[in-house]
Amino acid sequence: MKLWMKIFAVTLVIFIIISHFSIFLISRLYYENSLNMARSQAFTQHELMSIDISESLKAIIERKDEQNFHIALDSLMNYYFGYYEKKGIYLGIEKQGEMLSGNIPGQQPIQLKDVSDSRKSAVITAQSKKYIFISGKIADDYVLVYAQDITYLINSQNRLTKQLLLIGISTAMVFSIILFFTIKRLTSPIIKLQRVSKRIAEGEFTFRAKVKGADEIADLSESFNEMADKIVTKIEESEQLALQKQQFIDNLAHELKTPLTAIRGHAELLQSVKSTEDERLSSTVHIIQNIDRIQTMSQRLLELALNRDFKLKAQAVPAAELTEIVRAEFVSVLSEKGITLTAECQTDTVYGDPVLLQNLLCNLIDNSIKASENGGTVHLKIYEDNGHAVVEIADDGTGIAKEELENIFEPFYRTDFSRSNRSKGSAGLGLALCKQIADIHDARIEIESEQGKGASIKIIFTT
Repeated sequence: MKLWMKIFAVTLVIFIIISHFSIFLISRLYYENSLNMARSQAFTQHELMSIDISESLKAIIERKDEQNFHIALDSLMNYYFGYYEKKGIYLGIEKQGEMLSGNIPGQQPIQLKDVSDSRKSAVITAQSKKYIFISGKIADDYVLVYAQDITYLINSQNRLTKQLLLIGISTAMVFSIILFFTIKRLTSPIIKLQRVSKRIAEGEFTFRAKVKGADEIADLSESFNEMADKIVTKIEESEQLALQKQQFIDNLAHELKTPLTAIRGHAELLQSVKSTEDERLSSTVHIIQNIDRIQTMSQRLLELALNRDFKLKAQAVPAAELTEIVRAEFVSVLSEKGITLTAECQTDTVYGDPVLLQNLLCNLIDNSIKASENGGTVHLKIYEDNGHAVVEIADDGTGIAKEELENIFEPFYRTDFSRSNRSKGSAGLGLALCKQIADIHDARIEIESEQGKGASIKIIFTT
C-alpha cells in the first residue's frame, strides 16, 4: 500500500473512531444528565408525598382499628394511585419488607433495613421498562415506595444516538472525499522525490530534485540534494569502515583460537571421569576467565578497528600476574606438545592496557609454540633496560629467514610453513595485530632470528 493511501486510510479510521466515540459519549452524557434530573425530581416528589401521606397514615394508625386498617389504607392510597399513575408514577406502602398496599410494577426495589430517616434509590428494570425506585421511612416502621417510569429517557437517548450516527456517517463520507484529494495533492512532491532517489540509487549521482516552495517537503528536497552531493564521499567512508570491520572480524577470529582452545581443553578435563574435584573446580574457573577474556577482547578489538584515534588508557599491570595469566592460556597446548614455557619477571609492573598486553604476549608465545618442535622450550622474560620495560620471548624453534623479517608484520603475510607448521587456512594476522598493539603503547618490536636456530622477539616500551 502506498504512503498516501496509508495516510488516507489511517486518518479516515481515526476520524470515524473519534466521531463515533464522541457520538456515544454525548448520548451517554445526555442520558446521565437526564437521569440525574429525573432522580432529583423523584426525590423531591417522594419527600412531599412522604409528608402528606405520613399525616394521613398517622391518623389511621391512631384509630387503632385493625379490622378496618387495610380498608382505610387502600382508600388512602387509591387517591394517590389514580392521580399519579397517569404521570407514570407508582406508589406503595410496606412494613418490614411486606407490601401492604400499592401498585408497584414487577419486583420490589431494595428495601430499607434500618429505621432511620434515610432514603435509598435504584434504577430497576421491571416489565421491560426502566423505573427509578425510591424508598424511605414515613411513620413508625412504615416505608413509602416510589417508582417512576423513565422508559422515555431510554427512548430519547436512542433517538438522539440514531440522529447523531446519521450525521456522523454523512460527515465521514464528505470528509473522506475531501481527504482523498487533499492527501493526493500534498503527497505528490514525495512521489517525485521517490523517482529522484531511485535514479540516484541506479548510479545517476548528478541527478537532483527540484526545490519548490518553502514547506517541509521543499526542505526535504534540499536536504536530499545535499545528501546526494556527499554520496561519493560517504561511499568511500563506507568502504573504509567495511575494511575496518573486516579487520575486526579477522583479528577477532584469530584471537578467539587461543581462549577457545583453552576452554576446550578444560571442558575435556571436566568430562574426564578421572579428574579430581580440585581439577574440575580449577577448569571451571579457567573457562569463566577465558569467556570474560573473549568478551573484553572483542570490545578492545572493535575499538581498535573502528577508532583510528584510539586513546590508550594505560595502567600499571603487575608483571607477575600478567605472566601467570598468559601461562594459563597455554597449559593444554604445552602439555600436548611437551613444550616447556618458562617465565621470569625482573620488574614489578608494565604500563598499558592489560587486555591488549595479554593479547600481545599470547600471540607471540603462540607463534613460538607453533615454531617449536615437541619437547622444545619457550622463554618469557620481563625486565627493565635503560629505564624502559622490555618483554622478551625466545624459542629454540625453526627460526625465520632474514629475507622475511621485513614483511613479517604485514597483514596476511605468512612465513614458510616450516616456521609455524600452520595449515593452509591460516590468515597471517597475529603479528600484524601485535605491531598495532605495540604502536598504541608507543613500543617498538625487535626480532633476532636465524633460520633453524630459533627466534627472539623484544617489545621495548619507550614511554
